[in-house]
Formats: sequence, C-alpha cells, structure tokens
Amino acid sequence: MARYYLGLADFKRIIEKLLERSDVYAPLPHGERTYFEKVSPENIESIVYDSPRPVDPPKSALFPARELVARYFGGGEPSRRPLTVIGVKGCDAAALAAYDRVMLEGDFQESSYAEMRKSSLIIGSDCARSLPVCFCTLVGLKPYPESGVDLNLSTVEGGFIVEVISDSGKRFFDEFSFFFRDGTTEELAEMENVRERVEASVASANSDFKFRLPIHEIVKGTLGSRQWREITRFCTECGACNISCPTCTCFTLKDDAVNGEFERTRLWDACLKGGYARVAGGANSRPLLHQRYNNRIQCKFDYSFERLGNYTCTGCGRCIEACPAKIDMREALCELERGMAPSARLK
Repeated sequence: MARYYLGLADFKRIIEKLLERSDVYAPLPHGERTYFEKVSPENIESIVYDSPRPVDPPKSALFPARELVARYFGGGEPSRRPLTVIGVKGCDAAALAAYDRVMLEGDFQESSYAEMRKSSLIIGSDCARSLPVCFCTLVGLKPYPESGVDLNLSTVEGGFIVEVISDSGKRFFDEFSFFFRDGTTEELAEMENVRERVEASVASANSDFKFRLPIHEIVKGTLGSRQWREITRFCTECGACNISCPTCTCFTLKDDAVNGEFERTRLWDACLKGGYARVAGGANSRPLLHQRYNNRIQCKFDYSFERLGNYTCTGCGRCIEACPAKIDMREALCELERGMAPSARLK
C-alpha cells in the first residue's frame, strides 16, 4: 500500500477543487462532537480530521434518511451531484463495505445507491482518540481503515500520511500528485505510534467485556432464551439504535401525489418498531419487543456472518450512545454468554 505525505494547506486546496465538481461531506464540530455535514468554501477551515467517529454515520450522506428516488408522468428523474465523503473512520469504512454488499450484490441493486457509489470518493481518516462506547477491536477491526475507502489520512505534524487504497484513490493521487511527497521515517513512525496508542485505548475501554466463544455462536446459541426479555425490559422502542447504526439498510417507499405528478420517496425504516414486520391482515412475525431486539442482534452477528462471512456490527458504539434506556450491546452479549449452558460455553 503506497504511503505519501500531504500538507494540510495543500489538502485544503484539493478540497476547494473537489467542491467545484462534487458535494463534499466531512466531520464538522458541534461542541465537543462532530457530524458529517456539507462542506463549503466558508467552513473548510473547520473540518476535524483526527476526532473519534462522528455522531452520525456516513450513510447519511450516501443513503439519506429521506430521499426522492423517482418521479412519474412528466416529472423526470431526480439526480444528485457526485459525492466526496472525508473522514470515514475504520468502523464506518467496514460499514460501507457491508452496505455495498447488501445494496449492490446479487440479482437486484438499489439503483439510486448504485448510481451514487459509482461517482463517490471515500476518504478515510484514523481515530486519534476513542470514545468509551467504541468497541471496534471486539469485532476484529482497527481504529483506522484498512479497506473500504479510496484513500486514508493519518494525521501527523503539519499534515497527513496518505495511503492510496483503491483504483479511485490512485486516480485521485495521479490528478493531484504534485501536492504529495514521500513520507519520512519520522512521519511514518508518528502515524504508527498514534495507531498503537488508540488501539490500546479501545482495548482498555473494553477490558471488562470478554467472550469465550465467537459472538455469532453466542447469539445463535441463545435463540429463544428468556434473557432477551430481561435485556429489553427498559427498551422504549424508539428505534435510535437502528437509525444511528452505520450498517442498518432497511427502508420503506412512500408514494405521494404532488402538483399533479407522483413522487416516490425512500425513508429509513427500523426493525425495532412494532409495525416493521406487520403484513397484510395484521399478522406480525415479531409482535413482541424482545423478539425484535433479538432479530436486530441476530442480523448483526448471525445472519450476516452466514450470508456475508463477517459481522455487520462494526463496533462504532452509536447504538449504546443513542439508547435512552442505556442498553449496552457489549453487556448484553456478556449476559447471554453467562446464561448459556456450561457445555455450550466450553466448546
């Protein structure tokens, strides 16, 4: 993987060029936290590169919570500009890779997402510190992107070490190559030192959460367990865990008549909601709250593992942070494993 140095002032010049041909989203500060928001010439100086992951997931830019996807009978088709997303962390890079597989693989594609991904540029960045809810290392990831982005930025003195990861990243590098130089030994060492420090910080924050079994075996082995009722006893069914999750792909479509035309809007949906699994006639395969929470965890650690070969929980901790009932997925998984039969735990 090629690594180069890029100065901060030069990267700001590159962003100005990107703004001429694409919508650019990046972490912008609100108090002590950051959110993915649209970049303009006026707020380039405010972009935060070395923060923990933003409050909202990057899917909010690539797959908005509410988006017009079709017009009928004379309205024409909606279109979007190409998209550049800056500051995608390791957990969110893995989430985008999972999102791509769900939306783009197989016989059917989500067409508007597919069109956006063809023209998008994803620029990752390392976490320079972690949050207490971060647990990427528990699910086998790192606090920096290893794949799933086109380029990655690691903050060092005066700028970044840039890793060129994909073909799109190589084209970006070729276009702006005059801004880059080879990283020095000292700069590369600084990058590695920060990575090791943050990874150790995440591991330390999760030292109380130890699993004897792989997580997918814990989840599969506790199907039907009464512990799911206990875990969800304070759940308010608000759906914040779904909405904040970077890998939740569920959506619904809504048709409306607007000024004599028909518009179809895509809206994020939440499997934790009571009406999500309701079908015609009122039948519901998951009428109880604990069944729906069980399904959500199964989706992240069991179904996805069987279908995709990896978890679709990336350890970002947003669901923990967003939950008004203070349900912590890490604690829930530990509780489930403790409640398993001893013979199952000793596998």
